[in-house]
Formats: sequence, C-alpha cells, structure tokens
Amino acid sequence: LVLRAVVAASFAVAAILKLRDPAAFVEQIANYQLLPELANAITIVLPSTELVCALGLVLSPRAWHRAAALLLGILLLVFTTAIARAWAAVTPAPLRKDSSSA
Repeated sequence: LVLRAVVAASFAVAAILKLRDPAAFVEQIANYQLLPELANAITIVLPSTELVCALGLVLSPRAWHRAAALLLGILLLVFTTAIARAWAAVTPAPLRKDSSSA
C-alpha cells in the first residue's frame, strides 16, 4: 500500500504540474519531435490519464489496481523511449576511423 501510494503521488504531482501549465507542456512535447501533430491531444490526454491511474492505484477497488499499474507501466515505457530517442538524436556518434584514409 505504501509503495502504491508513493507511485500514485508521483504521477499525481506530475499530472497536476502538467495541467497547471498546459502551454509549457505542449511545447515540451513538441520539442521531442516524435508526434508533433499530436502534441495538443497528448497535452490533454496524458495528464488526465496519469491522474486517473494514480487515483486508481490507491482509491479504486482492488481489481483496478493492476489495470492502473499496467497503464502506468506502459506510460513509463513510452516516456523512457521518448527520452532515449531525444537523447540519441542530440548525442554525436563516435568518430569512426575511415579505412580509405589510411
């Protein structure tokens, strides 16, 4: 119960911060350049989903805990993938030794 409450609080705080400043959040989403055409929709859907799942972890019937945890796990996977892609896009590739210049 304590772990569920900590995870729920983390996602609830993240959702509330996104909902308080949607303009900044839509800009952050657009900066990832993954789905820029969906940035506005993501700005609306994502914080709401995070908040509902956070509440689902602690306030819902026991059967919903797993569904909320699964959805939050999927969101974490998507976040991690987006961050990794953004990081890879700005990290220069290691210099390769050109065999023709030897």
